[in-house]
Amino acid sequence: MEQLKYLSIKDCKVMEEILLTEDLGEEEEIIPIVLFPRLNILKLKDLPILKRFCVGSITVSKEVKEMNSEEISLTTMQPLFNEESLNILRVYDCGLLQEIFELQGQDVGETHVVTNIPLKELDLRRLPKMKQVWNKDPQGIFSFQNLQEIYVAECESLKSLFPTSVARCLMQLKDLRVDNCGVVEIVAQEDGAEVAARLVFPKVTFLLLRKLSKLKWFYQGVHTSEWPLLKTLVVNGCDQIDIFISKSLSFQERVEESQLKTSIQQPFFLVEEVAFSSLETLRICNMENLKIIWHNQLAEDSFSKLQLLVVKFCENLMNIFQSNMLTRFQSLNILRVYDCGLLQEIFELQGQDVGETHVVTNIPLKELDLRRLPKMKQVWNKDPQGIFSLQNLQEIYVAECESLKSLFPTSVARCLMQLKDLRVDNCGVVEIVAQEDGAEVAARLVFPKVTFLLLRKLSKLKWFYQGVHTSEWPLLKTLVVNGCDQIDIFISKSLSFQERVEESQLKTSIQQPFFLVEEVAFSSLETLRICNMENLKIIWHNQLAEDSFSKLQLLVVKFCENLMNIFQSNMLTRFQSLNILRVYDCGLLQEIFELQGQDVGETHVVTNIPLKELDLRRLPKMKQVWNKDPQGIFSFQNLQEIYVAECESLKSLFPTSVARCLMQLKDLRVVDCGVEEIVAQEDGVEVAARLVFPKVTLLILRKLSKLKWFYQGVHTSEWPLLKTLVVNGCDQIELFISKSLSFQERVEESQVETSIQQPLFLVEEKMSVSECESITEVVAGEGSERNEVITFSQLTYLKLDCLPNLTSFCSRSYSFEFPSLEEVIVSKCPEMKIFCHGILSTPKLERVQATKEDEWHWKVDLNTTVRTLALEGQTMIPLCK
Repeated sequence: MEQLKYLSIKDCKVMEEILLTEDLGEEEEIIPIVLFPRLNILKLKDLPILKRFCVGSITVSKEVKEMNSEEISLTTMQPLFNEESLNILRVYDCGLLQEIFELQGQDVGETHVVTNIPLKELDLRRLPKMKQVWNKDPQGIFSFQNLQEIYVAECESLKSLFPTSVARCLMQLKDLRVDNCGVVEIVAQEDGAEVAARLVFPKVTFLLLRKLSKLKWFYQGVHTSEWPLLKTLVVNGCDQIDIFISKSLSFQERVEESQLKTSIQQPFFLVEEVAFSSLETLRICNMENLKIIWHNQLAEDSFSKLQLLVVKFCENLMNIFQSNMLTRFQSLNILRVYDCGLLQEIFELQGQDVGETHVVTNIPLKELDLRRLPKMKQVWNKDPQGIFSLQNLQEIYVAECESLKSLFPTSVARCLMQLKDLRVDNCGVVEIVAQEDGAEVAARLVFPKVTFLLLRKLSKLKWFYQGVHTSEWPLLKTLVVNGCDQIDIFISKSLSFQERVEESQLKTSIQQPFFLVEEVAFSSLETLRICNMENLKIIWHNQLAEDSFSKLQLLVVKFCENLMNIFQSNMLTRFQSLNILRVYDCGLLQEIFELQGQDVGETHVVTNIPLKELDLRRLPKMKQVWNKDPQGIFSFQNLQEIYVAECESLKSLFPTSVARCLMQLKDLRVVDCGVEEIVAQEDGVEVAARLVFPKVTLLILRKLSKLKWFYQGVHTSEWPLLKTLVVNGCDQIELFISKSLSFQERVEESQVETSIQQPLFLVEEKMSVSECESITEVVAGEGSERNEVITFSQLTYLKLDCLPNLTSFCSRSYSFEFPSLEEVIVSKCPEMKIFCHGILSTPKLERVQATKEDEWHWKVDLNTTVRTLALEGQTMIPLCK
């Protein structure tokens, strides 16, 4: 088997030995042999009574994976292979295994040569009985200097990972992970060792210690450890240790004390000697007893390359950085602190003073993320002005910090020149920027690069900055204000800012100014979301800076219970980019566009509003979208989608002037509203109105129990591209009527007798019904059918196309007269066997052609012709003169 590369043996319940060698006799020496020189992978799985691979030694090349089953115990096994070529060893789920390397009987002789084991990866998982990896220190016998990756997980009986001699020779080790084990120490102390041990790991870049609840120390005796290339350190759930301590604290005293008091946290890394000069990522999690991360005494370049610091679930930690610490962190880009129940501040600057020669230290922090810190009262416990600068901050997210009163000292707010994203969510803040002591001059706060600002669930927020100030946000694109009941969002300088602040200190119910809009033009704002502002009565005042909101594209307003309208007089001219308007769940809102006082002057220019989508839902008090016909003032010709739902007080949707200019409208839906008409009639109009919707493809009218007509006056409407028509729950209307029926008479009659169904569509010269799966008939009838004659006097063209459930034009026995009908197309209507069930008159229709290539057909009348062609299997029936 010299060419064998892969050998897998599994699920053999009675196998004791893999290879049966010939009996050499008791007197003969067992000579090591090499049987598989090319073997790369060996897999052994579910072999419960396997005792050995073979008698003797087998050399296995390159990569070996062992995955033995629950019952294998290596204490009864002979060597499976000669270790001289073993690169990878993986042992999982061996329930009784007690050690990996059983070295009993191995002694160091005078001429004994140390065997170098080329093992590079050691992976041990779910070995509940394993007490040690080596049952004896292999010093002088074997060397494991080639180990590069070690992963040990869920080995609850394991007390230590390495003998000291193994730890000392790990010159190639790069990745060390110990997860959910019973280890008390990582490196076992040498017997009788009195000199301080020096442990060097020159190539380790990743160290993980997770769920090691019994871990007390790295090495029990006095020692130093060095990690010159360590880039990532993760310490998670190791409650009995301090992570970093100073040499100035007596290491030995702490160790001796810990042997008496097990509750004392133990030293893990000695920071003067362990500079961590290459560390880039530090994660500290689930360290419930940790009160301080690091002490003041640090080696010169300690943590100088640290870029990411994450601290989570450290219940007793009081702060993150103490005095004199921040100068060390010259590369710190990201700081994330979550779920630390007693933490009171992030930066503890007590004792830091500004001296005459004091140099301001620039902290390169770019992202600050603080969440669920219920006791944190402040990010800085002292204004860092003149001490530290945080001018590189780009992202700030603070959430669920109920004790936090303000976010920034003024000095920090002034230097946030790179800030792009600011989010404050569900906190107890009263103000975002704290007022400077003794400040009398109006503060100017500039955020030149902020593009996203979110203020959500800040029920105590009263102002951005308590004193008189202006703020500038030249690049702000998205603003979200949600659940901040005590503030006005935008106010005018014409309102006395200071008076409102002073009044608010007496009357806390007064809403406070947040943005001063003359100075805050919001010239780049594209998205504005205002939600859950129960006390908000007005969004903006009339006085606006010249280009305020000129780029606003999306406006969403939700759950603003006391808001009366969205836009007031003189406001719409500012919104030259507004594409989408969504207004939901505003209980007292009465109109969207309040145009009171707007008049059409001789030189008045009509302003085109670029609105494309109008979405209004659950506005129970809204009586009208416009409180005045905007004709001659504003044009809404770009509207493409309109959806209005659950607005029970709404009487009509459009003024006539708006309906006439909807040239781009594609989708119109009105659902569960109180509308009596879709288009309101113009005052004093006597001429029949013509309403054209050239691009509408979808029209839904659903649950409109009060709807009487599309337009009350005499009119015609045209829908040349309408593909889908849904009329559901509109009991007071007829769908289609002909001009020959006196429209005006029916309207007048309806005003006296409301039970009469009203006309919705006035069919004139052409009618096309297409692609409606649910339609079974075009004209629906109710009540008496006897002697009922329906005349379409002007209709010349009728097309019924792609109506799979259409059975006839009308299922009732009405008589139909089409005196002008010249062309009828019935295409893809497989269920249509007859045109109508009553008397049918089509005097100008003389012949029918089944297909373009077919001959002409005519059988008595249109009904008979349709029936005949249906019997012959024709599914497309063009009928023409």
